[in-house]
Amino acid sequence: MSNSTTPDEAPNPATSVPASEPDPTLGAFVAAAERRGSEEAFGVPVTLWVGGTIVTGLIQNRRYWAKAILAGLDEGATFGFDRLLEVWEEAEASDPDHENRVYTFVHLTEARTFMGSQFVPESPTMPWRGRLDAIDGWTFGTLTSE
Repeated sequence: MSNSTTPDEAPNPATSVPASEPDPTLGAFVAAAERRGSEEAFGVPVTLWVGGTIVTGLIQNRRYWAKAILAGLDEGATFGFDRLLEVWEEAEASDPDHENRVYTFVHLTEARTFMGSQFVPESPTMPWRGRLDAIDGWTFGTLTSE
């Protein structure tokens, strides 16, 4: 049995995604998170394999992720993230095709990276952002140290 397609037959995204493209199922969860309001947590627990590193956390939209970063910064040390939120809101408001937008980044909160035999950081508080096309594999659920 072959995975090749004929010109009359469209590729099945569940079985034949080019290696350079992100997983369409994970991309659908990212899109669902992005379409939620900025104050709403999405919180789908995932574990990602990225270039030999394991990252585990909760999928969120980019606005919720940025607010998590702001919450962890000292006042006055926002590094422009407060303006970044405004720019994202303005861009979304001017995008007539927002519902069909393809997202290129996944945003996690409560993220931890598994290094060696331990998690960094030990407690899940870190916001994390990564390119969808850099993810080698993924699964639902987060890893724990117990």
